[in-house]
Amino acid sequence: HHAFEGCAVKHDLTFDIPFTIGEQAFANMPNCPSVTILTPMDLSSNFNDSYIFDGNKDDFEFYVDNKYFKKAYDKCLDWDMADGHYAGQLRPFIRAEAEVQPVSCYLGYTNYAAAGLNAYSVTGYDLNSKTLKLTKLDENTLNHNEVGVILTDLKPGEIYKLQPWAGGEGLTSTEYWNNYLTENWEEWTLKSDDSLRRWGWDAENKKFVHPATSMTIPGGSALLYIGDNDAALNIDEWALTVSNPLDVNNDGSVNVGDVNAVLAEILAHPDGDGDSKYDVSGDGSVNVGDVNVILAYILEHPDE
Repeated sequence: HHAFEGCAVKHDLTFDIPFTIGEQAFANMPNCPSVTILTPMDLSSNFNDSYIFDGNKDDFEFYVDNKYFKKAYDKCLDWDMADGHYAGQLRPFIRAEAEVQPVSCYLGYTNYAAAGLNAYSVTGYDLNSKTLKLTKLDENTLNHNEVGVILTDLKPGEIYKLQPWAGGEGLTSTEYWNNYLTENWEEWTLKSDDSLRRWGWDAENKKFVHPATSMTIPGGSALLYIGDNDAALNIDEWALTVSNPLDVNNDGSVNVGDVNAVLAEILAHPDGDGDSKYDVSGDGSVNVGDVNVILAYILEHPDE
């Protein structure tokens, strides 16, 4: 209890050793920007003592592992009913376990780009090829609360701190509603006989699979749930098709062919209203800016 209460530290605090968090352990630290708990333990049991980070500045942030975030968040809501805004100061971090992994998020609209993440919703599927269609999230295709996303190009072992999206108005797309990934907040066992519409993530083979017997789904992960097509139930595994959005001609590489494809689209639609897939700059128009984005990428990645 009260371990760091009143501490005058002016920098971020990070803890990576086993310990128990007691009442007001990180309270009344007016100059501390954030506390991050890296220790792999279930924080829900430690959050039974109230107001762990009470009395800090409004923009203080308390980071916990995404695996335990929902339980900690619910406890913070209990505190909020009495006093304060603790749930708004709680943040999840993702500890990358592989280059590709599905995650759940409970922040509402989440700004994955701010954490340096490439995040995708599963917005469709092909029954013939048994592949999932991924749509990259940006400022106009944001992940909605309580659903999952696929994160790619992760660095195993890296910590990625998530932030809520500061906007809320002016969304021009509702792609995030059409997402076949659903949250999984607590560790549970997915069994072959009760998984008719659910597929779990096979990290080794980078696929969503029906378990042959059973499989453990970690908390903070996401499940594939396809509930609108009975034909999908006969498919045991779904592969991902993740391509670089700059590869507009879909030849598997970002090269001069993509530059030519964008130029052709500009000539065909001089008003800038070409196919949105060529708008790689994200400015809402297909123009020379998109050509420059691809050229810059080619120069930075000459071996790809």
